[in-house]
Amino acid sequence: MALSVHTVDAVVVGGGIMGCAAAYYLRLAGISKVAVVERDSLCSGSTGRCAGGFRQQFPTINECRLAKDSIKMIETLEDELEYDMEVRQGGYLVLSYTKEHAKDAKEKITMQNSIGIPVRWMEVPEIESFAPWLNSEEGFVGAAFCPTDGTLNPFKMAYAYAKKFQNLGGKVYQHTEVREIRRLPGGGFRTVTTNGEFCSPLLFNCAGAYSAKIGEMLGHAIPIVPLAREKIITEPVKYFQPFLCNSPLHTLHFNQTAHGSFLMSCANMSLKQRGDLRNTWRFTQETADAVARLLPVLKKIRIVRQWAGYYETTPDGRPFIGGIKGIDGFYQSAGYNGHGLMLAPAATKAIVDEALGGTVPEWYGAFAMSRVEK
Repeated sequence: MALSVHTVDAVVVGGGIMGCAAAYYLRLAGISKVAVVERDSLCSGSTGRCAGGFRQQFPTINECRLAKDSIKMIETLEDELEYDMEVRQGGYLVLSYTKEHAKDAKEKITMQNSIGIPVRWMEVPEIESFAPWLNSEEGFVGAAFCPTDGTLNPFKMAYAYAKKFQNLGGKVYQHTEVREIRRLPGGGFRTVTTNGEFCSPLLFNCAGAYSAKIGEMLGHAIPIVPLAREKIITEPVKYFQPFLCNSPLHTLHFNQTAHGSFLMSCANMSLKQRGDLRNTWRFTQETADAVARLLPVLKKIRIVRQWAGYYETTPDGRPFIGGIKGIDGFYQSAGYNGHGLMLAPAATKAIVDEALGGTVPEWYGAFAMSRVEK
């Protein structure tokens, strides 16, 4: 039986946070026929496996500007989408353990403050008063803290975008795998899937860890490598930590969820990262050791679940946002190195604005893929 052929204005590949957000902003801009194609179900990839944190403490000014714009959007997104996404701005604490790291952190704070991000430096006595459960004998010398950073529910954020998009008349095709993409002689694309073919003048690559495969179908290399990272969630305990915390010495980041569980990840970057999603006992042990040292109050807390998900990594650790020279009508928002959820609103709104001939933010050009193709 021949598969149906759909003629649409735009095809969005990927049903995670990037794809759902891009589809919503396309429909909001008045693009009437938009199709989201997802090979599995919504949030089945990296979005559904992430910790849900958002922050503005990045090392470069353009990353900070992108994050600031995105979090400003997140602050009003629940009202806009009419959906509770469990947004909590409890702050983000990044510990420093050496004088060199502290000096670097303070320089970054100066840069971040210059563009209006309210990060500040905390000395050890203030940290001990602010978070007495952190073991200061581990040797931290201070910390950067941003009160407007926080957490949200990644499932609810993606579903909020998807639901609003569908309410506006958009269509989501789940369990629809892209098999082939052909560039049409007169411009545009024919996207061949397991659920029919889609002809469109616009194509958006929001496929996350699988974005490189979309590039291959177009005959263009997109240097994104999926690397596995693991996470743990614990049993719930009495709520006491409203902020996220990152301890570089222990390669540990953690936060307490609203119902009391701790969501943790320990990433020793000196270890070879894997390309599969198996859980490992080594990760469990490293995380437990780090927690016992830095948070002795949680030494006997029990693990409820452990899982792995992909970070979509790029050569320089920064995402690819925008079009590709020589492929008219193609735009991508991919390669976020674990930061996609927090940057999705501003990034996807920007690629839609570019695609439709609108104005893009000042940070936009810094994330063109051409920077690494050279």
